[in-house]
This record gives sequence, structure tokens and C-alpha cells, in this order.
Amino acid sequence: MPGSYAKGTAVPAERTREEIAKTLDRFGATAFAYMSRGSLEMIAFEYHGLGVRLEVPVPSPSDDAIRLDRWKSPRTEADIDKRWQAERRRRWRCLLNVVKAKLTAIEDGIESFEQAFLAHIDVGGHTLTERIVPLLARAVETGELELPAMLKAPGEREGGE
Repeated sequence: MPGSYAKGTAVPAERTREEIAKTLDRFGATAFAYMSRGSLEMIAFEYHGLGVRLEVPVPSPSDDAIRLDRWKSPRTEADIDKRWQAERRRRWRCLLNVVKAKLTAIEDGIESFEQAFLAHIDVGGHTLTERIVPLLARAVETGELELPAMLKAPGEREGGE
């Protein structure tokens, strides 16, 4: 299993999620939501009109890293559930650490809210990362980067805005 930060934590994922919500509330977030879709769990919040979504990919109990021991032998169902819950708790603690680090950097003037959370800003149901990474992949393949109008400098936009 990759990662060792918060390995062995006994803090339930739900309690960590509540701690994230309280931390964001103290920072000034005006809304908070939790969602899950398969092995993907996520939080969303709003800050000064910007929607932000952060995802926590939790491995499935059927993943080999959960299902098999270090000798590649199958674990018991009880051991699989125990290991899955432990990894879920660990990943939620990691997300709390990320959120706290970003908010600390903002409070200390190291970066703006937009700089800290840019990749996670939700635009029309997709984060900026989900919209921009395919453009970057295409740019690597073709050697050219075609930016959407909203990302172009004013002099580069149609109509010379």
C-alpha cells in the first residue's frame, strides 16, 4: 500500500471529514458537501462564489493491495475489510493535511486562495484540472498548445478583448 502518512490512525474517516468541514467553515467557506461514487469520495465547498472539489481516491476492497498479503495470498474477508477501512482513514487524514496546509499558506500570504485551489475549482461540473490536463496531453503529443479563449491573454482573444 503506497503512503505512510497517518498510517495506523484510528480516527474514523467521518470524523476527519467533519474536521475538514469545521476547518473550512472557520476559514470562511459558505457551503460544504460530501459525496461518493464507487471508490471515489470527495468534498466540495464554496468560497467567495467559487466552487471547489477535492477528491479522495480510496482503493476498492477488491484491489490486490487490499485483498492480498505481501506473499500474494488472499486475506480473509475480515482482514480485507480491516485493511480497507484503515486505508480509507489514512487517506482522509491526508486530505485534512492538504486542506490545512493550503489554508495556512493562504493565511500567511504565501499564495492566494485561487493559487492554492486552482486545480480544484469546479467549472461546469468539472475541475480545472479535468479540463486542462487533456489539453496538456494533446500539447505534448502535437507540440502545440491551443488554449481555450478564457485562458488566453486579452490581446490573444478573438476580437482583441
